[in-house]
Amino acid sequence: MTVLDLDRGPAVFPTSEYAYFRSPEDVYATALMFLAERFQHLLGDRDDLGLIVVDSRFREIDGRLRRFFGDLQERGTPYMRLGRIVEGLFLGPSQYSIGLQCADLVVAATAAGERGVGQGRGYFRKLEPLFGRHPLTGELDGVGLKRFPDPEERE
Repeated sequence: MTVLDLDRGPAVFPTSEYAYFRSPEDVYATALMFLAERFQHLLGDRDDLGLIVVDSRFREIDGRLRRFFGDLQERGTPYMRLGRIVEGLFLGPSQYSIGLQCADLVVAATAAGERGVGQGRGYFRKLEPLFGRHPLTGELDGVGLKRFPDPEERE
């Protein structure tokens, strides 16, 4: 899971120097990159292979996202290779996928919990034990949950 701070992000990573927050498509691509890294770690811990399915947006945006993800698979992220993610990016409309609908619920509860909105904190407390953890330290941050920018980078 990746939680992007859209208010602080551009201040910590100015759009004149970094592409993370330049456009809505860049924000989505940044989140996808961090998600793929978390998934790569999980697959490595389980000695397994996998693929990523995400909610379809619009045909043109989906095409750019597939190309972006294809580049990540070929070159890796700035931090790692994604060798355990064995297929290109699958995109589909969530109204036809129970799995995507469940993922939407987890994302909504986690984001609401992070922001202290409504009942989000309670739902997140129930979900949080299911998130991936560092195999040696048990740490959640950066493994099962990526906050960007990192809280330590905040003023």
